[in-house]
Amino acid sequence: MEPLQNILSAHEAKSDDGEFAGPLMHALLRQQLTELFPEGMDLAGPWANWVNAVNVACQTADDDRRRLECTLETRSKELLEANVEMAALLKAIPDLLLRLDAQGRILSSKIGSGDEFLQQQSLMLGLRLEETVLQSVAPELTATVQQVIVSQQAEVLEFRLGEGGDDRIYEVRLLPVPPGQALAIIRNISGRKRVEETLRQTGSLQQSILDATADGILVVNLAGWVVSLNRRFAQMWCLRKEQLVPGNAAALLGETQSMLCEPEAFMDRVRELQTDLCAESCDLLKFKDGRIVERYSTPQIMDGLPVGRVWIFRDITERMTAVEAFRAEEERFRLVARATRDAIYDWNLADGSIWRSEGFIPIYGDTRAIGADNAWWEQHLHPDDRHRVNQSLAEALVRQEQLWTQQYRFRRADGSYATLSDRGYLLYNEQGQPHRMVGAIADISESKKLEAQYLQSQKMEAIGQLAGGVAHDFNNLLTVIIGNLSLIQLEGNSATDQAAATAECLKAAKRAANLTRQLLTFSRREKVLLKAVDLNETVIEMTKMVQRLVGENIEIKSSIAPGHLMVRADAGMLEQLVMNLVVNSRDAMPRGGRLLIQTGAVVFSAKAYSDLHPQARTGEFVHLCVADGGTGISPENLKHIFEPFFTTKESGKGTGLGLATVFGIVRQHNGWIEVESELNRGTTMHVYLPRLTETTQCVVDEPSVRAPLLGGEESILVAEDDAQVRLWMQTVLQRAGYRVHAVGTGQAAIDYFNRKQGEIDLLITDMIMPGGISGQDLKDMLLASSPDLRFLYCSGYTEEQLRETGADQDAALFLEKPLEMDGFLQRIRERLDGK
Repeated sequence: MEPLQNILSAHEAKSDDGEFAGPLMHALLRQQLTELFPEGMDLAGPWANWVNAVNVACQTADDDRRRLECTLETRSKELLEANVEMAALLKAIPDLLLRLDAQGRILSSKIGSGDEFLQQQSLMLGLRLEETVLQSVAPELTATVQQVIVSQQAEVLEFRLGEGGDDRIYEVRLLPVPPGQALAIIRNISGRKRVEETLRQTGSLQQSILDATADGILVVNLAGWVVSLNRRFAQMWCLRKEQLVPGNAAALLGETQSMLCEPEAFMDRVRELQTDLCAESCDLLKFKDGRIVERYSTPQIMDGLPVGRVWIFRDITERMTAVEAFRAEEERFRLVARATRDAIYDWNLADGSIWRSEGFIPIYGDTRAIGADNAWWEQHLHPDDRHRVNQSLAEALVRQEQLWTQQYRFRRADGSYATLSDRGYLLYNEQGQPHRMVGAIADISESKKLEAQYLQSQKMEAIGQLAGGVAHDFNNLLTVIIGNLSLIQLEGNSATDQAAATAECLKAAKRAANLTRQLLTFSRREKVLLKAVDLNETVIEMTKMVQRLVGENIEIKSSIAPGHLMVRADAGMLEQLVMNLVVNSRDAMPRGGRLLIQTGAVVFSAKAYSDLHPQARTGEFVHLCVADGGTGISPENLKHIFEPFFTTKESGKGTGLGLATVFGIVRQHNGWIEVESELNRGTTMHVYLPRLTETTQCVVDEPSVRAPLLGGEESILVAEDDAQVRLWMQTVLQRAGYRVHAVGTGQAAIDYFNRKQGEIDLLITDMIMPGGISGQDLKDMLLASSPDLRFLYCSGYTEEQLRETGADQDAALFLEKPLEMDGFLQRIRERLDGK
C-alpha cells in the first residue's frame, strides 16, 4: 500500500538533470483526488497504476485538445482569409449571381461591380423572376432553370434589356446546385457583342476588299495551311468550289502546276521562300493559255515575327501586250524618225524641256551643241525672224489652235542660216492650258532656192504676159492720143473741134496714167488719196468713154440711181475699177452683145441677206453692178478669177491683173465683191462700197474756170535726165515767169550751182539720175554749202521709192509723175513761199 501523498509527490519530483522523474499529475485529476481523499489514503499497486493510467489519459487528452485547438485556429484563419478573398472576388467580378429554385424564386443574390444597371437590382431576394427587371425573359429563364435542375447540365442563354439607345445584351449561365436549385451567373456582354460585330464587319469588309481587288490573294501560315484566299485567286487558278475552304496548300499547288509553262521553276521558288521566311519575291508566271501573271510574295509579320506568307497574283497580260505594242510603236517611230529627213521634237511646255530626234544633226551640223530646251532654239533664230515666230506661236496658244506652222531662218553650227519649215501640233489639258507641242521641222533651204528660181521663171513669164497686155492697153490709148492730135493738125478745124480733140487727148493721157496706177495698186506701191466721190458721176463719165473702147458691136445700157451715191474713195481707182469691169465684160463677148452698168443704194440689217451675201455687214452701201451676156466663167475658174496673173485669154490679150486689181481696189475701200456666172449665160459683178452718210458727205467739186497760172520771178534749177520731160518743165516754168536752168545730170547741176553760188532759189531734181549722183545725193551736196536752199523731188516711181533711198523724212517734198501743170506750179509756189 502506498500513501496518496507519496503518489502526488512522486509526480512532482525532478531528476538529477532538472527534469521531472515522471509525468506531471494532471491538474483536474489532482483536484479530484484531493477532493475525494482529503486526509489521504493508501492505494494498493493496481490503484496506483490506475491513477497513473488516468493521468496519462488526461495528459494525452489535453495534448489532443491543444493540437485540435491549434488546427481549428489555423483553419479559422484560412477560412476567414478565403471568405475575404471570396468577397473581394465576388465584388470584383462583373456578374450578378442568383440562386434560384425550380419556380424561379431568388433564394440569394450577389452583385458584382461591372454593371451599374444590375447593381441597381441587388435587392431581389425572395422575389420571383417575373417580379424583377428580368420579367421580359422570366418565362424562358424559369423553363431553362427547371431543365438544368432535371438534367444536371449547364445551359447558356442570351437576352436583351432596355430600349432604344440603352439597349443592352446579357448572357446568363445556369449551373445545377443541390438540392434542386440552380445558380444563375448573369453578365453584361454588350461590349463583347459590339467588338464581335465590329470584328465581323471588319472581316466582311476585308473579305469584300479582297474579293473586289483585281489581284488574286492567298494567305498561308507557317504550317503550309491556307488561311485565306479571295475570289479573284479562285478565278485566276480555275479552282472548284470545294477547294475554296481553308486547308493544306499542297493540294492547291498540285492543281496550279498543270496550268503553268514552267511548273518546276514555280515550285523551286515556292520551296526557297518556305525556307527563307523573311524574304520577299517578285517574278512572272507564264500560263499555257497565254496569260502572263506577276507573282509577288511577302511574309506576314506579327509582333516582329513571321507567322505566314502572303501571295499576290496579278494578271498583266494586257499590260504586257500593251508594252510590247508600245515597244513596237517606239521602234517604228525610231525607224521613221531615222528614215525621214525631218527633225522631230517633243516640247514639254510646262518645264521647257524638249526632246529632239537625230534629224537635227544634219540641220545644225553638230551633235554636241544641240540644246534640250527652247532657249537654245530661240537663240538660233534669225534676229529678223525671232519676233515674228514668237508672236505667231503666242497668238496660236492664246487662240488654242491645234496646228501651228511657220517658216524661219535658223543659224547652223558653222554660222550659216538654213530655211526651216516648222509644223507643230499643240495639246491642251482639261483647263485649256497648253502643256505639250509635238512637231516636225524640215530643212527647205534647197527647196527655197528652187522655188526662187521657179518664181523668177514665173516672174519673167508674167512680165512677158504683162508687157503684152500693157502694150495692148497703151496702144489703144496712144491711138486715141495720136488720132486726135492728127485731127488737130488738119486744116479747116474749128476751135470747137480742136478743143474737143485736145480734151480727148488729155483724157487718154490720164487713162494711161491710171493704167500705170493700176500696176502700182496691184503691187501695193501706190498711195491711195481718199476723198468724197459720187459713184453716179464716175459711172456716167466712164460710160461716155468706154463706148469707144468696147466697140460698136456691144450695146451699153446704164441704169443710174437718182441723186448722189457718195463714197469715200480714190477717184482714179474708182475709174479704174469701172474700166476693168467693163473691159472684162467686153472680152467675154467677142461677138458683141449687151453690157449693163447699174448703180443703186442698199441697206443691210443685222441678219438680212446672210445667205445671199455672206460678206455683208450692217449699214448703208452703194451698189455697182456690171453684167454681160458673154461666155461666162466655169466653176473651176470662178474661184481663181481674182488671183494675180490668172487669165483664160490668149497670150498677149490680157495681163491677168484686171480683176485682181478690182479686188484690191474694193478691199482698199473697205468693200466686197460678189460674182454670179454661168457658162454661156454671162457674168454679173456686184461691188458694194460703204456709203457716206449725209453728215459726212462733202460737196462735190463743180467745174471751175481755169485760174491764171501761178508763177514768179525766182531762179529755179531743174535736174531731170529725160530730155522731153526736162523741156516741158522748163517751158512751163518760163511761161510762169521763173528764171530756169535745166540740166540732165547731177554733176552738171553741181557745176552750175557752184557758178551761180547764192543765186538759186529752188532745186527740182529727179530721184533717179545717171552718172552715179542720185537726187538725194545732189540735194545733200548742195545743202552742205547752202543750208537755206529749198528743194523738191520728183520721180516716175512712187513715194515708196523715196523711202527706199533713205529720204523718208522728205516725203512731203515729193512730186509724183506724171505731172499736171496746175498742180506742178502750185507745189512750186508753195515751196518757194515756205509752205
